[in-house]
Amino acid sequence: MSRLVCFLFVVICGASTTPNRRTGIQGIQSSIEIVENIEDYLQENHVSTLTKLNVVRTAEKISHQVGTRIYGDRLVAMETDSKTSSIPIDVALTLRYPSAGAMMPGAIVTLVDITVDQSVNVGNAYIKAGGIGQRYIEILVVAKNTMYFHYKAEIYGM
Repeated sequence: MSRLVCFLFVVICGASTTPNRRTGIQGIQSSIEIVENIEDYLQENHVSTLTKLNVVRTAEKISHQVGTRIYGDRLVAMETDSKTSSIPIDVALTLRYPSAGAMMPGAIVTLVDITVDQSVNVGNAYIKAGGIGQRYIEILVVAKNTMYFHYKAEIYGM
């Protein structure tokens, strides 16, 4: 019963979160969801078989990166969004480039840089599909026990 009450509280708090802000140069399809148990979610999504992005943690931010800038590449897509809560939550963010239904194929991806600002610096990012050197990439970013989750994703390509 207490789990149900806690879950309902999180759902109700989620309804009062900051509105989405979409600022895509080219489409990145994104979704942020509140997850009841991040460990179960990771197991269900077979994270142990996924490629983990490089991570740099500071007191304020986490930077997840894969790939490198190369001569002639450019910023091809950017996305920002956030989720806040009055209680600690586990968050799962899925990013897909190019967005579903894009009229043109995506650029060849050279670098993905995702900067996350959250109240606790516990989290990771994983490539779920596609990758560097390909025209498609899908990334899962997870955060545990955070009161807020703000991110900026930049994708560079040719």
